[in-house]
Amino acid sequence: MKKIEAIIKPFKLEEVKDALGEVGIEGMTVSEVKGFGRQKGHTEIYRGSEYTVDFLPKIKLEIVLSDGQLDSAVAAIVKVAKTGKNGDGKVSVSELEESIRIRSDQKCEQAVNPYPLTAPMKKSALVLFWFVMLALIAPPAFGADAAATNTPTPTLEQRVAGLEAYLGNTDPSAPLKDKDGKIPTGLTTPSVGVPGPGANAWQMTSAALVLFMTLPGLALFYGGLVRRKNVLSVMAQCFFITGMVTILWYICGYSLVFHSGGTFLGNLDLAFLKGVDSTPNGDYSYWVSQNVFSMYQ
Repeated sequence: MKKIEAIIKPFKLEEVKDALGEVGIEGMTVSEVKGFGRQKGHTEIYRGSEYTVDFLPKIKLEIVLSDGQLDSAVAAIVKVAKTGKNGDGKVSVSELEESIRIRSDQKCEQAVNPYPLTAPMKKSALVLFWFVMLALIAPPAFGADAAATNTPTPTLEQRVAGLEAYLGNTDPSAPLKDKDGKIPTGLTTPSVGVPGPGANAWQMTSAALVLFMTLPGLALFYGGLVRRKNVLSVMAQCFFITGMVTILWYICGYSLVFHSGGTFLGNLDLAFLKGVDSTPNGDYSYWVSQNVFSMYQ
């Protein structure tokens, strides 16, 4: 533990505070003091009489920090407070035996910075954010088209009924079924197994709105419930949780929730989104691609 005592010019206070914030130093004690040194004061005239003002107004900063933060904090103060003229001030560093946060009884480094967001954590949060973005916008996997040989030809009524099914959001394969409810082998229409552009567009728009609500919206909401110095930490936690949920959803979540193989839960046949392509899944939608639906969920 170290304690920094810095004497700077008053007009440099805001710049020094911002510079310390950039290197992760948020807490400090500020005092208005007067000093006498090489600057030698100045003279003032009051009602025709000249007075010498030896002690000039200064700002004293007291900062308690960990050993690892010392070099960056001192460098930030010296760089910003320097003007190259007499009276710039001094920076003094001393050892500190112990520091205790009264509210939580935390001691030493935990008392100074109870929620440290270190550089590796920042990098991890950034990598996780881009992983989530790539996972959401990854191009769908398309299966190979089956060769159509010697297939029966649908009638005009069946083709028109397939188009009407798109407008009514119903099953496009229903007009192809016989009286026993079965579809003859190879009989199909262009609308069967093909996603609807309007349905997909709205589903992707909804996914984007939910994403904006979840990431920046939720992060800013919870960030507004804490003190300013903890906002970045709370936002990083929201990004981290969103990334973890996305990974779990990709590994097994979607398969357990939307596979129709189980009574209460699905099975793992769709684990890692295996077989989840642009073909609609008739279990929950006739016109939305399964990969778009999984992205929205």
